[in-house]
Amino acid sequence: PMGPYPPPLQQVFQAPRRPGMGTVGKPIKLLANYFEVEIPKMDVYHYEVDIKPDKCPRRVNREVVEYMVQHFKPQLFGDRKPVYDGKKNIYTVLALPIGSEKVDFEVTIPGEGKDRIFKVSIRWLAKVSWRLLQETLVSGRLQVPLDSVQALDVAMRHLASMRYTPVGRSFFSPPEGYYHPLGGGREVWFGFHQSVRPAMWKMMLNIDVSATAFYKAQPVIEFMCEVLDIRNIDEQPKTLTDSQRVRFTKEIKGLKVEVTHCGQMKRKYRVCNVTRRPASHQTFPLQLESGQTVECTVAQYFKQKYNLQLKYPHLPCLQVGQEQKHTYLPLEVCNIVAGQRCIKKLTDNQTSTMIKATARSAPDRQEEISRLMKNANFNLDPYIQEFGIKVRDDMAEVTGRVLPAPILQYGGRNRAIATPNQGVWDMRGKQFYNGIEIKVWAIACFAPQKQCREEVLKNFTDQLRKISKDAGMPIQGQPCFCKYAQGADSVEPMFRHLKNTYSGLQLIIVILPGKTPVYGTHRQDGSRFTILEALHGLAPTYLSALLHPYVPSRQLRSSDSGLLAVPRSRLSSMGAAEVKRVGDTLLGMATQCVQVKNVVKTSPQTLSNLCLKINVKLGGINNILVPHQRSAVFQQPVIFLGADVTHPPAGDGKKPSITAVVGSMDAHPSRYCATVRVQRPRQEIIEDLSYMVRELLIQFYKSTRFKPTRIIFYRDGVPEGQLPQSFISGHRTLPTGRCPQDAAHRTLPTGRCWLDSSGVTQITMRMLIAAVIHSGFLSLIRTQILHYELLAIRDACIKLEKDYQPGITYIVVQKRHHTRLFCADKSERIGKSGNIPAGTTVDTSITHPFEFDFYLCSHAGIQGTSRPSHYYVLWDDNRFTADELQILTYQLCHTYVRCTRSVSIPAPAYYARLVAFRARYHLVDKEHDSGEGSHVSGQSNGRDPQALAKAVQIHHDTLRTIPFVVPLCFPRNFNLESARPFNAASESFYAGVRESFYAGVRESFYAGVRESFYAGVRESFYAGVRESFTPESASPLRRGPRVLYAGVRESFYAGVRESFYAGVRESFYAGVRESFYAGVRESFYAGVRESFYARLRESFNAGVREGLRRAVGAQSLFSMPRRPGYGTMGKPIKLLANCFQVEIPKMDVYLYEVDIKPDKCPRRVNREVVDSMVQHFKVTIFGDRRPVYDGKKSLYTANPLPVAPAGVDLDVTLPGEGGKDRPFKVTIKFVSLVSWHLLHEVLTGRSMPEPLELDKPISTNPVHAVDVVLRHLPSMKYTPVGRSFFSAPEGYDHPLGGGREVWFGFHQSVRPAMWKMMLNIDVSATAFYKAQPVIQFMCEVLDIHNIDEQPRPLTDSHRVKFTKEIKGLKVEVTHCGTMRRKYRVCNVTRRPASHQTFPLQLENGQTVERTVAQYFREKYNLQLKYPHLPCLQVGQEQKHTYLPLEVCNIVAGQRCIKKLTDNQTSTMIKATARSAPDRQEEISRLVRSANYEADPFVQEFQFRVRDEMAHVTGRVLPAPMLQYGGRVSSEHYLFSSGPQSQVDPIDRNLDCRRSFGMKINPALFLQNRTVATPSHGVWDMRGKQFHTGVEIKMWAIACFATQRQCREEILKGFTDQLRKISKDAGMPIQGQPCFCKYAQGADSVEPMFRHLKNTYAGLQLIIVILPGKTPVYAEVKRVGDTLLGMATQCVQVKNVVKTSPQTLSNLCLKINVKLGGINNILVPHQRPSVFQQPVIFLGADVTHPPAGDGKKPSIAAVVGSMDAHPSRYCATVRVQRPRQEVIQDLASMVRELLIQFYKSTRYKPTRIIFYRDGVSEGQFRQVLYYELLAIREACISLEKEYQPGITYIVVQKRHHTRLFCADRNERVGRSGNIPAGTTVDTDITHPYEFDFYLCSHAGIQGTSRPSHYHVLWDDNCFTADEFQLLTYQLCHTYVRCTRSVSIPAPAYYAHLVAFRARYHLVDKEHDSAEGSHVSGQSNGRDPQALAKAVQIHHDTLRTMYFA
Repeated sequence: PMGPYPPPLQQVFQAPRRPGMGTVGKPIKLLANYFEVEIPKMDVYHYEVDIKPDKCPRRVNREVVEYMVQHFKPQLFGDRKPVYDGKKNIYTVLALPIGSEKVDFEVTIPGEGKDRIFKVSIRWLAKVSWRLLQETLVSGRLQVPLDSVQALDVAMRHLASMRYTPVGRSFFSPPEGYYHPLGGGREVWFGFHQSVRPAMWKMMLNIDVSATAFYKAQPVIEFMCEVLDIRNIDEQPKTLTDSQRVRFTKEIKGLKVEVTHCGQMKRKYRVCNVTRRPASHQTFPLQLESGQTVECTVAQYFKQKYNLQLKYPHLPCLQVGQEQKHTYLPLEVCNIVAGQRCIKKLTDNQTSTMIKATARSAPDRQEEISRLMKNANFNLDPYIQEFGIKVRDDMAEVTGRVLPAPILQYGGRNRAIATPNQGVWDMRGKQFYNGIEIKVWAIACFAPQKQCREEVLKNFTDQLRKISKDAGMPIQGQPCFCKYAQGADSVEPMFRHLKNTYSGLQLIIVILPGKTPVYGTHRQDGSRFTILEALHGLAPTYLSALLHPYVPSRQLRSSDSGLLAVPRSRLSSMGAAEVKRVGDTLLGMATQCVQVKNVVKTSPQTLSNLCLKINVKLGGINNILVPHQRSAVFQQPVIFLGADVTHPPAGDGKKPSITAVVGSMDAHPSRYCATVRVQRPRQEIIEDLSYMVRELLIQFYKSTRFKPTRIIFYRDGVPEGQLPQSFISGHRTLPTGRCPQDAAHRTLPTGRCWLDSSGVTQITMRMLIAAVIHSGFLSLIRTQILHYELLAIRDACIKLEKDYQPGITYIVVQKRHHTRLFCADKSERIGKSGNIPAGTTVDTSITHPFEFDFYLCSHAGIQGTSRPSHYYVLWDDNRFTADELQILTYQLCHTYVRCTRSVSIPAPAYYARLVAFRARYHLVDKEHDSGEGSHVSGQSNGRDPQALAKAVQIHHDTLRTIPFVVPLCFPRNFNLESARPFNAASESFYAGVRESFYAGVRESFYAGVRESFYAGVRESFYAGVRESFTPESASPLRRGPRVLYAGVRESFYAGVRESFYAGVRESFYAGVRESFYAGVRESFYAGVRESFYARLRESFNAGVREGLRRAVGAQSLFSMPRRPGYGTMGKPIKLLANCFQVEIPKMDVYLYEVDIKPDKCPRRVNREVVDSMVQHFKVTIFGDRRPVYDGKKSLYTANPLPVAPAGVDLDVTLPGEGGKDRPFKVTIKFVSLVSWHLLHEVLTGRSMPEPLELDKPISTNPVHAVDVVLRHLPSMKYTPVGRSFFSAPEGYDHPLGGGREVWFGFHQSVRPAMWKMMLNIDVSATAFYKAQPVIQFMCEVLDIHNIDEQPRPLTDSHRVKFTKEIKGLKVEVTHCGTMRRKYRVCNVTRRPASHQTFPLQLENGQTVERTVAQYFREKYNLQLKYPHLPCLQVGQEQKHTYLPLEVCNIVAGQRCIKKLTDNQTSTMIKATARSAPDRQEEISRLVRSANYEADPFVQEFQFRVRDEMAHVTGRVLPAPMLQYGGRVSSEHYLFSSGPQSQVDPIDRNLDCRRSFGMKINPALFLQNRTVATPSHGVWDMRGKQFHTGVEIKMWAIACFATQRQCREEILKGFTDQLRKISKDAGMPIQGQPCFCKYAQGADSVEPMFRHLKNTYAGLQLIIVILPGKTPVYAEVKRVGDTLLGMATQCVQVKNVVKTSPQTLSNLCLKINVKLGGINNILVPHQRPSVFQQPVIFLGADVTHPPAGDGKKPSIAAVVGSMDAHPSRYCATVRVQRPRQEVIQDLASMVRELLIQFYKSTRYKPTRIIFYRDGVSEGQFRQVLYYELLAIREACISLEKEYQPGITYIVVQKRHHTRLFCADRNERVGRSGNIPAGTTVDTDITHPYEFDFYLCSHAGIQGTSRPSHYHVLWDDNCFTADEFQLLTYQLCHTYVRCTRSVSIPAPAYYAHLVAFRARYHLVDKEHDSAEGSHVSGQSNGRDPQALAKAVQIHHDTLRTMYFA
């Protein structure tokens, strides 16, 4: 045993936070018996009450306090209504006028015959904050304050405790209007359970129906008659027999009685005994008045004293009070006092009656709970009103999920499978997965021959052999032995004879007659009891499984109280204690007991159930989980452990408790091995767990030749209502109470002894809180048990091998609770009882606010109301997601071997319960009947511990015959290579992991703890643990580049051969030879360089898509991670989203391919062709069908078309321009059915979609079909642009200038969301060209006010500008009457129409030159008005077709794709800006006007589009605190210990060597620093200084504005103001500039900068003043960033002339970071846990040239963080092929950044967080495939074994999802936007992938657009909360302003870098790179020149030059 328990380490063992919400399964709307409690944000006052005498029951204490409040109302309490818990605590809303002093009172209450006086003391303790409780529930950051929950609970229970009879957490009242006698003097009382529980974002009140047994208030004579079954006491004049007296004594002892012979004075006494002699003979010493003492009988005394002649003097007396005082009362003068709860076990009949009385179907129970709530009427409770509490009276609505049932694999030839339906499956026609052939077997019949004749036995064996053969477990031949026997004494001799005589005997079938000592049912006192007493309180599924072979299921009746009613006739079938003792422990023989009645009258069901048990007892396997459906945890060796502790009956301190632990022994898991121990009575912690687990691990290794890498531990039997073994130390001690007898040698957590010198223990405030609040109290018990048992499991591991440290997940399983779930929709109720479906799980709303728990109802409720099991994860090294653990648990509930039903708890926990129950029989001596009911025989009490331990020790032969140990291979998906067994020399478990099994994993959880943490286990269990967790143990070692942390002795990276997590998650990285990737067999990283990446590069330049198809299994390698759950952190906010639910029928639609020739027509023409085709061929083909068409290749119909499989060809003619028709050939061919059934399956999580193929011309994706249906009609009515539709302006006019105008329209797209399809509708606006004459268009473009006033031809610059604008546009001619022919402009002529000639062919065939003006005059009799203007060249350039400007109009509906000018952009913004409420209203109007219900195509496909916006519950994340600088110059204050070090000037921005993974001292941290807390995304820097300011000693000014624009005195004033502001900001600019000159033109930039660099050594900064838009800016950045490496800061001259503090502050922000400073950092102690190890944040973006430009390159930029804050970033940039989205050179770019990170920090990052901007959804997989591999390649190119965890996130801003506040009061700012920090990850997000929306910035104008984050890869296993909070915090680290920005800083910087690189490509002759334009001359550069042009100078490279 582990010995005395050490104090728990609270800081080491913290229950894991919820990893998110589950998403798998079909949603189901539920109601839970929880009612929301609204509490005010206030403090209440807590007082301690001390009442003397101090051992009164709570009822008396309440009376005392009630009297005190009434009596001292004027002096003390006034109008206050205090609430009291019945013990020590009083709470008030207002403070009592007593200060902090103790006040004493005297209270007198009427007593029985005389008044009772009490002394009461009241002392103020503390304020209790309900505000803190609310903040905790909303933020999820802190532990729930138990004192606040305690106060709330007391307030809620106060009135009920005075009205009713409290029993635990329930309240009862005497029967009124009903009567349910149980017999034996007992009756049923009904009441209700009430408890307050913290839930998600709120407090909840749990209300449930409750019932229990009370003693009837009646005369004791009648009570005795009921107990002894005496019908008429007058007919029994004899005295009671000894057995009757003993039985009566046992029942009445301890009860209270009241006397009736004293008139009105009904004095009460407690019975301590029943006399042996009757009242006529029972004497006692009576003292006479004379002082003489005489012996007097009780009968004489009552006759003399009270003149009462006893009617029943022959009956015994009750001895009452203290036993030594000899106070006797005749039975006939006593009544049973009302309201006494029966705590003794009920008899069989009483139990059956109780069940009948309390059974309720689920709907009935739901109705009864609702009625209870109405009757309780909490809101009228004066005490609840006093405290401002409100209770909602409607049940909590909960969205649960019905998990998919696992498929079960059977054996036989066909390997049949079974799919459970509502938790039940059928084994008929199937055979066991691994059946055992039984060749030698025997029958021992303990029933008399008269009961079981030989022919009956013969028939039974024949039937059994037939059924067993069908089941695949053939029983061969007749039994080798078949004899009758009698009595328990014959069991052992018979079994010894069989063992010695029949070699190879496999099985003994024992036939039992009924209740018998063989498996008997006697109590120690000789009276009989049944198994039901022992199983009282077990769940129906426990009993049904336990009784299945003996009692047919139809005769088992369950109740809502969790009990099973078993007919008395069936109870006799339970037996064979001696059989099991001899078979299991003494001789090691497999036995199977059968009741004789099941032999006489057998059935196939009974025999099948026998076969189920026999097969597994002999080592067979009944069935397994289908391997491909099992959880990912099975991909490595895993052991499932189940544990339980059973205790002796209440009040029995002699009998031992029994602990059992079972462990799985194969990979299915189907076979288990068990260990069992006896331990001290009522000890809940498993004392010998370390050795028990060690035994199971050894057995697992012997069975499988593997060591488990994960241990999943299901712990049953942790009660909610039992006092803990020890408590967490509190703040104050309260008065004393007796200590448990067995606790004398233990110590409290603080080191104090349980017992003080007086023998009493000091009970702390925390103890009382724990004892009252079961929710909080339970967490204390869980914590205590976790501390000891988790350490024991670890101890077991390291005892086997020093470095063996598997991941442990520890889960508590609870069945005894009062949470009930009901179907909200009646149609979803299951069975006659109307229960929830099997598989229903709930992990939201009613679960813990932030810890990892969930409810799962894994079984089908037959009768009564199903009780879901409650699972609480107390420890999780394995980082399970919610879905993974819930599905795993549900699957394990289907692996129970004794029946074909899923059970209520996982099989390991179930088996542990069975093992502990069986061990009771092993402790029973054969003279006694049973160990049932947790009873051990009387003789066992006297056994010493060694004898008890030996009694439960299983025989070694039995150990291998019970279904535990048979060698078995793991399935194909088990990763064998990753789990090679170790050899005799104790080689490490995994090949290649010789240094440490888990080196450096899990935040030093194991690393560095070996010497202290585990060494301490052997000597003093905790010695030195705290020291090993100090900051010193985590400080980095500087001996070499491979060392990361002290305590990880080898190297963080050399040791991590599995992956970032120890052996975690599906063997992600190399070292695992089977490999995560199919097809990469050797080592993922070792073999990748030569093969995978080489092929990748070769294919890359040949074309991305082709390369993708050639890559080895690329699509199968990279599957996007499923959502890890939902976030819970933050304040809830009700939102509306511009998404509208689309209801789709479950049907198939028909997909046809449409091929139109000619095939390069635009979609508009294609639509016209198809529409004409449908109308023309309506009769022959289409009929009444309304097909929908996508404009390209896909056409869908609701019903099939009558076309041949080969297709049909059709001719279609459209009217053409100029009167000439246009013929088209159309081919229609059937492709496939598109299933919307499948779509429903995918949306509800029951199926996974296949990934879409790239560029697949025909899409069978059902989402595409939905989209086409909804877009068909708008595509014909409006002008489609992308996903939007526009129409020409009507009733509005928004010209932009330059011939452009604004068109308004709407965006429409279909998106799969959670459980449904959504239609995203948004307002849309874009620029179109105005339909107008070309002459007017030209005037607008060239800013010509009146063309008539400009008779001259256009200048060259005018012509070029006009050409650039009109080229590519369509024009229509006006000189041909009504025939408006259209042409596309290809050029503008250099010469005017009067001079522009072209070859004209005359009628005679001669060709002559004609001018355009001449031609139009001759041909059309048109004298040109503007012959001096140029012509438009249209059509193909070589055809020389010219049109005068004045005969052309711009064709309507042409979208402008060119970049808008600044003025046009400004006008566009003003025209389109909408406040959020206005936009919301406009969207609603759009949906109403769209009227989808009337769309004939939508009707054709039976869609229904809801017209109200989706309601979404979002969360407003808490803003991070930002740390500024001040007086402290170095960063040693960050940490609680460690030497101060000087920061290297190169990385003076941080001290990373101290920042990663260190403990931070928040108090010291905040001492000398200023903190800014953002409010709505904005904070103020006034009065603050930069965290690390740079001192600028040498700086220069270059003024490119003219001296007239910027005079010298203006420059002087600007520099003075700048120096003042910079000094205030902590970035002092010293002295005047060393250089201040005027300059002119871009040509002077490079010479001037070279002069400055050569002349002024140490020059830090050049401030460049610009006159406006000028090519100087691009040249300054080119020269400064790339050529000379000089920091530059440009300022517009207008900001110099008219400066402001805000402008100068913004300049300082940019200058400081450019020079290597740090403006601010995230407060370290608030940062996410990802910062505890070295982490690098990467941001990436690609910018492309303008649309249609294929010559200019695309630019890719990647930035990476260079410190631990993160504040400083380094950038890399590349040019690549135009419009290439994949970053081609990403591997080398990431490699550069990793090297820079290491140089800056001396650490290698263990995690890479990669934010990728600019990727559309259609490019996700393509980009992920290449870029993820590139990042990995970068890592292994640095070091072969360097494999950090990668998280790859796409950041999207270009989407149309908008969020609006549902509550106007929550709108922010003038625009009424959502608050900064609003995040949404439910309802409108992806059904199962990991994405979310986050609006991280404050919307100033217009409607805020939240950014959309989609996690495409996540090695680091972020939870939703962790990743959302990290992203939000990174949005606050942008250095250029004091506002949070819309996307994380790394992604924002990447965008800036790519934009800056455009300037680096600009030649100085050209103006700018705006609009992604590169100068014309850059087009001619070769790739090497382009790459060199964007290469940053090495002096600038390590600075944030782009800021």
